[in-house]
Amino acid sequence: MLVETIITLLQEGRSVDLKMLSGSMRPLLPADAMITIDDLDGRRPRPGWIVVFTRGETLVAHRVLLRGPGGAVYQKGDNNPTGGWLRAERLVGRVTAVVHPDGTHLALDTPEADEIGRKAANESLRGDLKARLRSIPERIGQWLSSGRRNSG
Repeated sequence: MLVETIITLLQEGRSVDLKMLSGSMRPLLPADAMITIDDLDGRRPRPGWIVVFTRGETLVAHRVLLRGPGGAVYQKGDNNPTGGWLRAERLVGRVTAVVHPDGTHLALDTPEADEIGRKAANESLRGDLKARLRSIPERIGQWLSSGRRNSG
């Protein structure tokens, strides 16, 4: 019910302030920081933007790393090892500001913040790829031990 109310407020052009509950976007958005969310206004999220999307009955804020077909985005929490693809219909809005627990205020909808966000997205994507590559030997070992290999 709360998620639907937030979506409605955003669609009406209102900003919504919410508290971050997890550390998936640390250090930029630590737990207990207050974030301001605005509607995307039909704009397609760009790499580096921090978007808010639905995950069941909750809202999640993660960084866009890549844009895909049909408005899909590849997203990842800055503090998470890997990310995942997200369909456009799950996108709710964009984080445009943050107030840290110590009172520090950061605007995230400026050209300077967009440039920093793009650089962070590139670095995060490299980390995502490294994490996935490191898991390949283990996954091959699991596949070989499962008996699913072709006996040729």
